[in-house]
Amino acid sequence: MEQLRSDETFTWQTTGGGAVSCTFHKGPRFKQSRRPPPPDGETSTMSNSSRSTANQSSFRIELIARDTKCLLTDAHWRLCTAAHIIPQSRPEYYAEILSPSEMQTLWPFEPQYGILVRDDLHRAFDRGEWALWPQGDDYIVHFLFPEPEERKYHGKVLTADRFSYGPEHRPHKDLLLFHYRQCAQKYFRGFSAGF
Repeated sequence: MEQLRSDETFTWQTTGGGAVSCTFHKGPRFKQSRRPPPPDGETSTMSNSSRSTANQSSFRIELIARDTKCLLTDAHWRLCTAAHIIPQSRPEYYAEILSPSEMQTLWPFEPQYGILVRDDLHRAFDRGEWALWPQGDDYIVHFLFPEPEERKYHGKVLTADRFSYGPEHRPHKDLLLFHYRQCAQKYFRGFSAGF
């Protein structure tokens, strides 16, 4: 069998005769290098966002001011965690995704690098069970395999007026797309590619 290089681009032939290019990606990539997210559903591979540091406290205050309550459930902010979209413990992901000017900020503690969600949804987000798909100015909630109680949130559209800050402070679309891709790779590829 021929070994494929990760930098090669391939073409997918559609049934209608068209062609769509595709590129292989390494992943899924979560917090731990060369380790899949834990399957038990009780632990997380992401950083502990509930710990108290000056940066984390400021980050939480900024997200409470922007989101006011859980983005999915509208639960009171006291029941929520300031969740990083990408784990703060993986600066190489930020360097891969963000522009050099964006890296000059106080990343990853700017509000656009996080979301405010209920604690259980934060853990599920970290495990790659759901993601936000940015579409124009909206964000669409996507549970990959929703439990019955999660189905009511699947497909929920968060419109721009849901956030109290301007567009530059809303959840960072490129970080969300990176997270979404990792979630999709976790469920549809399994854990092996590029490792």
